[in-house]
Amino acid sequence: MALMPVAEALARVLADAEPLAAEATPLADAYGRVLAADVAALRTQPPADVSAMDGYAVRSADVARVPVKLKVIGEVAAGHPFHGTVGAGRAHFHRRCPAPRH
Repeated sequence: MALMPVAEALARVLADAEPLAAEATPLADAYGRVLAADVAALRTQPPADVSAMDGYAVRSADVARVPVKLKVIGEVAAGHPFHGTVGAGRAHFHRRCPAPRH
């Protein structure tokens, strides 16, 4: 007996298949299920342009030539914005926070 081509086998399996009706299900019971429609977020998360990792905010002109020593002027905890500016010769340490403006 010869093997059936995949396309033909798939066509036979799906010939009588019909989609199930959509139903509302509590999130706790939804594991392993498939959405019946697209879901759109009501807001972006995170709600700001945040850094993906911890790091220092510096001016590109200050690090164009390395090595260089910069004065660290502070740090910001995750999720909190930095309201200052990073001036010449300065650096600011950030922990996954909104990107500073210069």
